Amino acid sequence: MRVGIMGGTFDPIHIGHLIAANEVQRTLKLDQIMFVPAGQPYQKSHRYITPARDRMFMVERAIFGNPRFEASDIEIRYDGPTYAAETMKRLHALFPGDQFYYIVGDDVLTQIPTWHEYRAFLSLVTIVAVNRPGSVRP
Repeated sequence: MRVGIMGGTFDPIHIGHLIAANEVQRTLKLDQIMFVPAGQPYQKSHRYITPARDRMFMVERAIFGNPRFEASDIEIRYDGPTYAAETMKRLHALFPGDQFYYIVGDDVLTQIPTWHEYRAFLSLVTIVAVNRPGSVRP
């Protein structure tokens, strides 16, 4: 399967996330979009984050009724900080034949080299960047 991954804090999930996911799914003809709320996002440890189970509930409600959207608690099941590289290793182990497309806002592209084990992460996914209203690209 060809699976888009929408990872993020989703605090809260909003219409922009849903529009981006829908457009990527349609444009790339992906079989599914998997929304993965971050468990304990290490780069946001300095600020308050709504509890993970509550954010998961919000995601499940937001995507309800779209057969191509799925919510995954793969990150919130684990204690400690969550890292995209570790999540993608787990997803590859669970779904070894799938191709993964990690969806990010265009503003996030320059931040990827700051991510934990970003080279390993990049070897496991195809990055799909979407334009975000108001973002300034270099």
